[in-house]
Amino acid sequence: MASVDTTEEAKQQEPEGEAAAVAAAERKRMLESEKGNIERKASVDIKSESKRLRQEMLKRRHRARVL
Repeated sequence: MASVDTTEEAKQQEPEGEAAAVAAAERKRMLESEKGNIERKASVDIKSESKRLRQEMLKRRHRARVL
């Protein structure tokens, strides 16, 4: 019975993992696009979404170092 529960739980978590992978791929494409824009024209400001993503990553790294 326990194996059935874990199998069902795994099936439920698969879409969440896929959604996270899609979101990560989308963020990566966005960042690569902005990087290209900045390389072409250095005076371009980065988007607010990129700023939030960068801040989030810096916070994660800081927390990892502190713990």
